[in-house]
Amino acid sequence: MLMKLEDVKISLNKIVKPSILVIGDLMIDEYLWGNVERISPEAPVQVVDVQREAYALGGAGNVVNNLASLGAEVYITSVVGNEANAQLMKQEFKKLGVNMDGLFENPSRLTIKKTRIFALSQQVLRIDREDRHPIEPQWEQKIIAYVTDNIKKFDGIIASDYLKGILTNNVLKQIISLAEKHKKPVIVDPKGLDFNKYTGATLITPNIKEASYASQTELDSGTKVIKAAEKLLESLRIQAILITRGKDGMTLLENNIPAQHIPARAREVYDVAGAGDTVSAVMGLGICSGLSFSQSAELANLAAGIVVGKVGVVTTTKEEILYHAEEGQHSSYHKIKTPAELEDIVNNYNIKAKTTVFTFGCFEQLQVSHIKFLQKAKGFGDILMVGLSSTLTTQEGGPFISAQEQAHIISALDCVDYVVILAENDPKKLMNHIKPKIVVKGIGFHREDALDWEEIESLGGEVRVVEAKPHSMCR
Repeated sequence: MLMKLEDVKISLNKIVKPSILVIGDLMIDEYLWGNVERISPEAPVQVVDVQREAYALGGAGNVVNNLASLGAEVYITSVVGNEANAQLMKQEFKKLGVNMDGLFENPSRLTIKKTRIFALSQQVLRIDREDRHPIEPQWEQKIIAYVTDNIKKFDGIIASDYLKGILTNNVLKQIISLAEKHKKPVIVDPKGLDFNKYTGATLITPNIKEASYASQTELDSGTKVIKAAEKLLESLRIQAILITRGKDGMTLLENNIPAQHIPARAREVYDVAGAGDTVSAVMGLGICSGLSFSQSAELANLAAGIVVGKVGVVTTTKEEILYHAEEGQHSSYHKIKTPAELEDIVNNYNIKAKTTVFTFGCFEQLQVSHIKFLQKAKGFGDILMVGLSSTLTTQEGGPFISAQEQAHIISALDCVDYVVILAENDPKKLMNHIKPKIVVKGIGFHREDALDWEEIESLGGEVRVVEAKPHSMCR
């Protein structure tokens, strides 16, 4: 059963800047986008002409980013190198206002960097530069000493394990013991085949694959998931376990409480990268704010539904979580997008391969002719996007309908995939960003009258004209 909207609001209001320590494997994610127009003369490989690049915090750094985005006071402890990548990481932490007193530089250790290369909107290569060796005892002691000296500052600890050498058995044992002594919750995002090193933690958040490996059970049914959770709960002496199951939602099991299944929120899935980091961050945020495991898991489920609907390793906010909760109450919400959201969607490589269709209008007092027009427009491609004027006016004697209400009415049509409300009665700026493959106009528009006809074709698009009543489209 999904959390009610009012309960989501109450839970979010209880989260007021908790202090959370993140410990784990830090990395920098580099993204390179380019064009491919030729094959290298040196070898039968594509030559990518890089046009754009971006950097993001990865691994435990993404947990930090999520926490900061959701309003937490964040501390970090880990070990990195002292090269340019480490400095880039520190710059990103500084922007987020993260306390870096526990971030130690080891000149002999390589700061992890993962480079993803995209061409024609598809990832063609990933390059990893990393050091997976366990940190030496002197660095273990630095981390343990930092946590010991500062434990009273933290409302809780999140351990983000990517098996890159920071969370050694000794570090985890000492940190969990210290947290238990001071009654501080420890939330672990686990990895690997052996979960014994997480013994005594408050909560672990494995995905279905990780839980299957750790429990040595093929989890092909809900019953088996619960049995595996019970096994891990008992063997690790933890208070709760949250198993994330992708499209099948999440399963939460607490000591002496029946298992709770949380269905996945219906949403387009574009990129699951970083979703596990979001779940552990929100679980930590909730538990450290006094929410129950169940309340925290409901929020984490909402947050995960948001980030998988975006491209790349991204974060979310309280406002987005609340909006997404409202979407669950109203099924048409998921079709209504902002211009920026629509741009993100069409730029995803899964959508790039499809034929996108765009039309723009007022559609005042929706009539059968409008529905037929939109159905014909959808027939030209795979995805129909409708731009809606925000300056709707009523016909004589007709009732006033706001743009938002009209958007919900249009969203109810099966032939419409997305609706975007434009502040200006001109879709040119949006079309420059989303570059639809087909633009559909009403019959009242002719090539000689459409000033943007050539502009559309210059963007690689094609204009189609179908019958529609003159008042149905904004001129």
